[in-house]
Amino acid sequence: MTEATGVGARLKQAREVQGLAIDDVALQLQFAPRQIEFLEQERFDRLPGPTIARGMLRNYARLLQPDP
Repeated sequence: MTEATGVGARLKQAREVQGLAIDDVALQLQFAPRQIEFLEQERFDRLPGPTIARGMLRNYARLLQPDP
């Protein structure tokens, strides 16, 4: 498996390693599946604002608990 570089790629990789589907993560975080996709694709402009996007990233990372 190749090394993930961006924050979105690292979250996607951690999610896949844990065997979680986008729908699983969305349900646990109470986000829409498309919001998880936007986070993983680093399409932050599609989210409701930079402050909210940061909070969403933080919650997603806490859920997956990837290596720092």
